[in-house]
Amino acid sequence: MHSSRSLKLSTTFKWLLAAGMVSTLAACGGDGGSEPVTPPPVPKKTLTITGTAATGLAVANGPVAAACRTGAGTATTGADGNYTVTASDANADAVGPCVLQVTTSGGATLRSFATGDGQRANITPLTELLVNYVATQAGAAGNANAAALVTNTGVQTVLSNQTLLTKSVTNLIQVITTAAGGGVTIPTNFLNAPMTAATSTNPNAGDALDKVLDTLKAKAVITATGAPSTAVAQAAVQNANQNRVTGATGGN
Repeated sequence: MHSSRSLKLSTTFKWLLAAGMVSTLAACGGDGGSEPVTPPPVPKKTLTITGTAATGLAVANGPVAAACRTGAGTATTGADGNYTVTASDANADAVGPCVLQVTTSGGATLRSFATGDGQRANITPLTELLVNYVATQAGAAGNANAAALVTNTGVQTVLSNQTLLTKSVTNLIQVITTAAGGGVTIPTNFLNAPMTAATSTNPNAGDALDKVLDTLKAKAVITATGAPSTAVAQAAVQNANQNRVTGATGGN
């Protein structure tokens, strides 16, 4: 038989052993608790816009900049004038509308609008006139920088209301047609229609929309640099001032 002394020592040893195991578990991150794991940051959503930059001839290797309501991005056009730009923001999801801008080889700055992700936005002298027209309607300066335009509530009103935008496009086309003296039919979807531009190596590649630009250049509505003429730009501003935006659901 075990003596009481042996039993007492055995019991003490068991308690010491158990305590040591608990200490080991705690040191190894067991039931003693551990620091909370911080989840990785959720990636912010980007916004992608595609289009063609042209003046009757593709704007080749042109720098494109996109400034959106939230987010921004840059790209370069290809030899055919086509581009894809992705806007992003480090702290928030990229959100439209966006203003696109390209510089032609002649040094002209042309702008365009895209309402949101996946939108197509051609950048041409026609879209430059449209940006100026909508900016004037909204009470924003026609030459306001892109960041100011996309945060302007009047500009957002026009771009988010298809009826308003269509009316603005129709009014602008009437101004341009008058300035051209007739003889040209401008499609109402010039902002976002699929477009193929002529190139220096293939001058006959241009589609119907690109040929409209050629006609307007021949009629001096578009200058040699690719910018709209001063006369047609002023006429567009005058018309836009007569059709100011009256509210989020109003007409022009």
